[in-house]
Amino acid sequence: MRKSQGTPDQLAKEIDDIRRHNSLLESENQSLSDLMLEMARFKTISDSAEQGNVIVDPGGKIVYINDYFARKHGYTPDELPGRNLSIFHTAKQMETVDKINRSMARNGRYGPLEVEHVHKDGTEFTMLMNAIALNDRNGKTEYFAASAIDIESWKQAEKNRALHLEFLQNLDLINTVIQTSTDLETMMSNAMKTVLKIFGTDRAWLLYPCDPDADSWSVPMECTSPKYPGALAQGEEFPMTEEHRALCKRALEANDVIAVNEETDDKLNSVQSQMHIAIHPRTGSSWLFGLHQCSHTRDWTGEEIDLFRQIAHRLSDALSSMLLFRNLQESEEGFQSLANASMEAIFFTKDGICLEANQVAVEMFGWKDRSEFIGGFGTEIIAPESHDIVRKNMLGGIMEPYEAVGIRKNGSKFPISIRAKTIPYKNRGLVRATAIMDITHEKAAEKLLIAEKEKTLNYMELANVMFIAMNKEGTVTLANRKACEILGWEKEDIIGKNWFDDFLPVHLRKTVKNVARQIMQGDLEPVETYENPILTKN
Repeated sequence: MRKSQGTPDQLAKEIDDIRRHNSLLESENQSLSDLMLEMARFKTISDSAEQGNVIVDPGGKIVYINDYFARKHGYTPDELPGRNLSIFHTAKQMETVDKINRSMARNGRYGPLEVEHVHKDGTEFTMLMNAIALNDRNGKTEYFAASAIDIESWKQAEKNRALHLEFLQNLDLINTVIQTSTDLETMMSNAMKTVLKIFGTDRAWLLYPCDPDADSWSVPMECTSPKYPGALAQGEEFPMTEEHRALCKRALEANDVIAVNEETDDKLNSVQSQMHIAIHPRTGSSWLFGLHQCSHTRDWTGEEIDLFRQIAHRLSDALSSMLLFRNLQESEEGFQSLANASMEAIFFTKDGICLEANQVAVEMFGWKDRSEFIGGFGTEIIAPESHDIVRKNMLGGIMEPYEAVGIRKNGSKFPISIRAKTIPYKNRGLVRATAIMDITHEKAAEKLLIAEKEKTLNYMELANVMFIAMNKEGTVTLANRKACEILGWEKEDIIGKNWFDDFLPVHLRKTVKNVARQIMQGDLEPVETYENPILTKN
């Protein structure tokens, strides 16, 4: 300690200076202590934060880096201080880094900005960064502090959401195409055009049948790009080769999408890559639905395969509906053709109400149009005197033909023959199919025949000769008045007996029976006279 010299005032001044100096030292020591404490607190908070923090000097050398920032890049915090921040930047991001540096020099800050970073293993990912300049008391930049978060998972989630939205939009597009199509061919054509556009391929096609045991196959529908026209034989039948047989067999066994990413062996059709799946409508054989990429080999993504699978399911459902509708339509058209070509009036009724009728019914009953029958009761075409028998036979399910009286719209009546059967029909369940024939001519002929028969019987009764009629077995079916007189029996005693056994002598029965048999069979010409004795009552 130096010895003080001077006046008492000078000495007092020196003492005050010493005290003041000590006080300043104590204050600076406290500030440094507080600063160190704050730095420790910052480091603790920063190292536990779920965001990256890094401090670099103006040259980009890392002064401080927290655990998150280091770990996201594949390092430990101890590996990075002293290294340049550029180790995190990809070559293609240097233009972005220059933009950041200019923004920092001009504004003292930048961000938030998406920046591509590179991991220690070489993989790239995206970080969202903010940065600010740290200046000294004179306003000169000493350091740059940056914070960052890894948004790769966010970007992937956003990408997935976009892909899912596109997936749903494409499915909705296919659904709209299917639902607005009015026939099978239009539906297939519109669906193939839409699929070609969605996937950006060179061909979209349907092959039928997807059956290795079939003798032939065809392409019911195909949509292609102009450069790769495809089969150019839509609907034409081709023989089932071993190549197509194997294709169908693999598709049926897989029962899922088969995606061929590398070049295929199909050089004839210029196929580089393809994707196909067997679809199974609820009627008929399976189909094969496929895509061809001809311009280049293609690596089908999981999203594309899943979309293709879902479209195939919707096509399968649409084909089921369209094929069932077409089959029903064809069967209805066939029914109408057959029904209209019939000579009988045909009706379909349920619970007594008419569901359908053919054109013959219109003409037979004198109505204007078939639609007039629809919704009406069957009794409207039956005369009142036949209501009971028709109702009884309907309730009893009688299938044998029976006769009744029909009535036309103008009130005139005519004889009809009715036969009916309960059958399944369309989607109406069990219905009563009824066929009615106008038997006016048959009845007139029958009436004429009866009249002629009666006239003949009258002639026979007046004739002075014996008339006997018999069936093939010899049973007497008719005898006139003269026969009764000669045989000595009443008519009822003669009819029903066997002519050979009851009215011929025993020794002649076999001979006469044989002659009659030969005549009936056509083995012997009929004779005008044949003499033999007969047995009378006495």
